[in-house]
Amino acid sequence: MADVDALGRPLATCGFWSCSETFPASRGRRFCSRGCKQADSRRRSRKADRTREKRRAAGKEEGYEEGHLYMIAPIGDPVVKVGYSKSVKERLRVLQTAHYRPLELVASIETRRYLKNDPPDKAIHELLDDEDHVKGEWWITSEHTRSVLREVGFEFADEDLS
Repeated sequence: MADVDALGRPLATCGFWSCSETFPASRGRRFCSRGCKQADSRRRSRKADRTREKRRAAGKEEGYEEGHLYMIAPIGDPVVKVGYSKSVKERLRVLQTAHYRPLELVASIETRRYLKNDPPDKAIHELLDDEDHVKGEWWITSEHTRSVLREVGFEFADEDLS
């Protein structure tokens, strides 16, 4: 049996893409001792360098990504989801698969953020009242919620969030 050594202990296969070495399985260990972990680290580093070069060639500012702050609401429910996504259409499609009511995009603002370290929707969530909070990024559309969203820059008609 190839899954165990001569003493019956389980063996693991190296996680590096070109290595087929086996070693005694231990908690948290993914690579054999032949330097595969360092090779994998160098490979990832080269990939990150190529990504950076592509972003610079496209004229994109280092570390920033373009996206949208959005408000999505289920038709007929007095709640709204405030979030951030690079693709609002895709986000709406994904949310719709898990929601029991048809969802609609109420408003969207183009924005950018510094990769994963600067979520712009979190600042909006801090401005909203805890008593209006439903769950996650969903909020009851009270008068306070509407006023905060207008201050942030969302434009919507009063009948949109009834």
